[in-house]
Amino acid sequence: MKRPALLFSLSLVAAVSAQDRTIRLPRDPRLSPDGAQVAFAWRGDVWIASADGGAARRLTTHPADDGAPWFTPDQESIVFTSSRDGSSQLYRVAVAGGAPTRLTSGSDRKTVHGFGAEGRELLVTMRTDRGFHYSEAARLFAVDLTGERPKRMVIDVGLSQAALSPDGKHLLFVRGRPMWSRKGHRGTQSAQLWHADLSQSQVAIERLDRDQPGFQNIAWQNPVWGPDSQTYYYVSDP
Repeated sequence: MKRPALLFSLSLVAAVSAQDRTIRLPRDPRLSPDGAQVAFAWRGDVWIASADGGAARRLTTHPADDGAPWFTPDQESIVFTSSRDGSSQLYRVAVAGGAPTRLTSGSDRKTVHGFGAEGRELLVTMRTDRGFHYSEAARLFAVDLTGERPKRMVIDVGLSQAALSPDGKHLLFVRGRPMWSRKGHRGTQSAQLWHADLSQSQVAIERLDRDQPGFQNIAWQNPVWGPDSQTYYYVSDP
């Protein structure tokens, strides 16, 4: 329980190295795979600091909004989202510093959900403004870190969250409308947790929360896989 607590205390202990002041209200905190560093967004740029606190170092500097950082599995780079080219795109910057490299193009809004089993691809939802709700317009893609054309995943449904198992054979995804502002809401539009078995030639999809006693129409969201690719965790709103 130590690391999650550090994420919330980051605003109290991380200081800007170039300016002697405290960072307050950082956004999108993300731990490195080894848990030693944390990347976050603050004042429109991406920063990095030790998970134990101390001075923070700025990785990006741009008038546009940079945020939602993700460490690559080798911990040498960070992928982030930016509007610096007029639309929401994915960029990659070295942890050591340097100029960011653009990975995607197009007008779709993009959200990163993690990496593929071998760490060479990003799991990304892309959405337009078409559709009654963003989760109904979003589609899942695999984006190569070299910037090759994104590949459409086989899950041809609207979704808002996704998590790929470490072995790459299973996918958890959320459909519906996960809204924290509607705590305790029960209804047909509550967030639903689904599983897709990618190991089969014809992908099998099943809804996981449908047959759970007392859990129907309660929001299930934020799925995370355990290291064995068989165990998963989620957040629910009973």
